[in-house]
Amino acid sequence: STISEQICNGDSYLLGTQTLTTTGTYTEVFSSQSGCDSTVTLNLTVNPTYNATISEQICNGDNFIFGTQTLTITGTYTEVFSSQLGCDSTITLSLTVLSPITNNISISICEGTSYNFGTQTLNTTGVYNETFVNSAGCDSTVTLSLNVNDAPSIEILDFITIYKGDEYTLKLDSLQYNYIWSDGQNGAEILLKPEISSILYVTISNSLCDIIDSIYIKVNEKEYSDLIIYDIFTPNGDGINDNLYIENINYFPNNKIQIYNRNGSLIFEKESYTNDEAWSGKYNGKLVPEASYFILLWPDKSSDFLMKKSISILR
Repeated sequence: STISEQICNGDSYLLGTQTLTTTGTYTEVFSSQSGCDSTVTLNLTVNPTYNATISEQICNGDNFIFGTQTLTITGTYTEVFSSQLGCDSTITLSLTVLSPITNNISISICEGTSYNFGTQTLNTTGVYNETFVNSAGCDSTVTLSLNVNDAPSIEILDFITIYKGDEYTLKLDSLQYNYIWSDGQNGAEILLKPEISSILYVTISNSLCDIIDSIYIKVNEKEYSDLIIYDIFTPNGDGINDNLYIENINYFPNNKIQIYNRNGSLIFEKESYTNDEAWSGKYNGKLVPEASYFILLWPDKSSDFLMKKSISILR
C-alpha cells in the first residue's frame, strides 16, 4: 500500500525500522499476523519552519500586539507562531517607541493681521499650543510665542483737489514714520503737480510694521468762469494795483487780449498775457487818462469764446 505523511522540519517520522527526517518516498516491508509480508510505500513531506525578523514603530502612549504580548517599550521580542501547515515559525520583532516631539517657535506679526496656527487664527500677543501629526504619524506639540507689533497710526486725507498746473505741498504731521510714495517720492512732505486725476499710494512704516494707504488726487481744469477781471485798477506807481491783474490767467496760456478806449481805438493787444507782464495802463509809453476802457479776452485764441469787460482806470 501507499501512504502520504507530512512532518515539520526538525521532527522525524518512524517507518518500521527507519527514522525519517527528509522529504522523499520510502518503502518498508512489514509481516502480517498471518506471517505474510506486506510492503508499505511512504510519500513523506517535510514542511519548513520559518525564522524572520521584523521592525516596527509605535508612538509613545500606543501599544503593539505581538502574538500573546502587548508591548509598549522599545526592545527586541520573540514570538512563536503556527503556520498554515501546522509548523512553528519564530518571529523576532525589533520595536521602537518614538519619543514625543515638542517644538517652540516665536512669530511676530503686525497689528491688524492674523496668524494661522493649526486650527487657530490668532491676532493677540500670547503663548499658544497646538498638536500636529508628524511624518511618523505621531502627535507633536508645538508651542507658539506670538508677538503682535504696533502698526503705524496716522490719519491721511481721503482726497485732494488740485487745479491742473498748480503745485500742492502735502505735509504729514507724524515724522516718526518712513513714507514711500507711489510716484517715487519719499518723506512726510512731498510736492504734487499732477496732470491728471489719480490715486497716490503710500507705504508707511515704523521699524517693525508697514501699512499702505492712499489719497485720491482730483485734478480739475480751470473754467473760463474762473477768470476774473476786476472793475478798477490804479496805475499810480504806489506799487498797489498798478497793473491789470487777471485772476487765473496763468491757467490759460493760449489767451489773447485787446483793450480799447471809449473812442474804440485799440490801445493794447497781447497774446499769452500773463500777470508777470501785465498792462501797466500805458499807451505809446504814456499813462492813459482816467476813464473807462473796454477789454476783449479770448481765454483760448483758437476758440470762438470771448469775454467782454469794461474797466475803469483811477489814480
